Amino acid sequence: MSKFTVPATVSITAFAATLFGAALTATPAHAETKLTATVFTGSPTGFLVNSTLIAGDKEAILIDAQFDLADAHRLVATILESKKQLTTVYVTHYHPDHYFGLAVIQQAFPKAKLVALPAAAAEIKKTWQAKLKQWGPLYGDLVPARPILPVALQGTTLTLEGQTLELHGGVQGDSADNSYVWIPSIKTVVAGDIIYRGVHAWTAETNAAQRAAWRKTLDQLTALRPVTVIAGHKDPKLKDDAASIEATRSYLEVFDAAVASSKTTAEVQSKVKAKYPDAQLDIILQIGADAAFAAK
Repeated sequence: MSKFTVPATVSITAFAATLFGAALTATPAHAETKLTATVFTGSPTGFLVNSTLIAGDKEAILIDAQFDLADAHRLVATILESKKQLTTVYVTHYHPDHYFGLAVIQQAFPKAKLVALPAAAAEIKKTWQAKLKQWGPLYGDLVPARPILPVALQGTTLTLEGQTLELHGGVQGDSADNSYVWIPSIKTVVAGDIIYRGVHAWTAETNAAQRAAWRKTLDQLTALRPVTVIAGHKDPKLKDDAASIEATRSYLEVFDAAVASSKTTAEVQSKVKAKYPDAQLDIILQIGADAAFAAK
């Protein structure tokens, strides 16, 4: 797993100190909080899902909460090491790899609010039992016996030490009713499962028309002109930059072309792997190819 910090643009007054020849920096007395984004990537067992800690001077907001409980415990350690007070956990959409870890997060940070946009919160409430039935036999004690569910958030923004986090919901990603978080002050998009980088994208819940709508969502992200783009799932060796948008777009185009020109799911997988030989999470490609042919 990967842990690194993407700093916001810093404006400071630097001066050379004569004492011990040390180099010191001074921050203006009334400077606004400069946010940072720390990305935690879960294990391959947890589908390399990302959680992002947005931190100010004293407080922090977490975006997405991991899938398996072992990864969630490691995420808690990362948050504790930050020495920030966790005020809120925001879940981008209803897939369990983004909220099963709330069981661990809530235990460690009982005062933190656990929220999602209303459509996502409703879908989580509707589907959690089916998701647990699906994954419980495979993961055993690595998933919660009864998941903790986020509550519906009223409004479309979160505030952290005076800085706004914009929540853009109702968009197509690897499922309907996805969302992304735009943080203007640091030109950062936390994209959830709208963006994949260096791993196969989850296409099993989409058809060709929905993947076209997904590409429209990518257009929204491009229009923001972000500096940092944090994927929902990613090879931790790769960067969190704007190139992730076009990487996702290209993957979807390759997948659609492979489906249209293939006679078997194996042929789809072969064509996609030929274009992306280093992409991780082959099982995700297999499931997506099978679903595409079942829908034909």
